[in-house]
Formats: sequence, C-alpha cells, structure tokens
Amino acid sequence: MTWIPAFAGMTDMPHKKLTPTQTYIVSLAPDAEILASLNQFVKDQQIKSGYIIGIGAVKSARLGHYSVKSKRYTERKIKKPMELVNLTGIITTGKVHLHATLGTQMFQTFSGHLAGAVISAACEIIIVETKEEVKRKKDEAVGLELLNLKNNQVTRC
Repeated sequence: MTWIPAFAGMTDMPHKKLTPTQTYIVSLAPDAEILASLNQFVKDQQIKSGYIIGIGAVKSARLGHYSVKSKRYTERKIKKPMELVNLTGIITTGKVHLHATLGTQMFQTFSGHLAGAVISAACEIIIVETKEEVKRKKDEAVGLELLNLKNNQVTRC
C-alpha cells in the first residue's frame, strides 16, 4: 500500500506563514464562561490573530455540529461535570473560534464546536498571538465564514 498525503496533487493550497509574537498563559476561575472570557481577553489584549490550546474541567457545555447540507448548527447542551480533554481554537479578526473534546466520568467523550462552557474547577489555556492578521470570508457553498487566504500572500506548494 502506498501512502498518499491528503494534499497530493494539489498545486495551489492557500496558506500563510504566521509569526508568533506573544504567548500568554491564562487560568480561568470556577464559574467563568470559557468563550466569553477568552473573547474579552482577546479584546483587552488587542489580539487580532492567533491560536489557542487548553485543558480543564467544566460543569456544563454547549457543543455544536455543523451540517453543510442544511447550513445550520445542531447544538447539544450537556449539564454534567466533564474533563476538558482538549480545547483548540483560532483567533481571526479578534474573534475566538473554539472546538473541544470533553470526557465524562465513564470515559465517554463528546466533541465539536464549543458554543459555550462553564468552568467547574479550572481551565488552563495557552494563547499565541501572531503578527499577521488572518481574516475570514463567507463561503456561500459551505455557508460558513472560512479563512480568507486569497487576499493575503499565498505561497504555492
């Protein structure tokens, strides 16, 4: 069997090289709402673009799953204590977009677009700010605002 990379045959994969300029480590307190707290932090620090990773514990969460066919999110509310196994996100034009994996006491996981979550014990997050601003543009076929790399310097691979 031959391994073929996902981008094999692509001659024009839009991408942009980002330069990390500042790294923050953030600790959110119990009862803090993750998305609201991070959006406020990004606004206060005037971070335009970057990325986020984190872990922690939540007492409730709202996860979303996007359907390209209907162009709508289906949202699920989970009201029980869970480990925030992984928090991953992108900051574009000063706005935070997060995805999360949550684990229950029975070692079941839930994952998806993080629409909201309330901290139960702690949430420890690393935010890396980048020099270059990354923007989004509405993609009508998909129905979402996707990364807009066409107006930026695009390098061909």
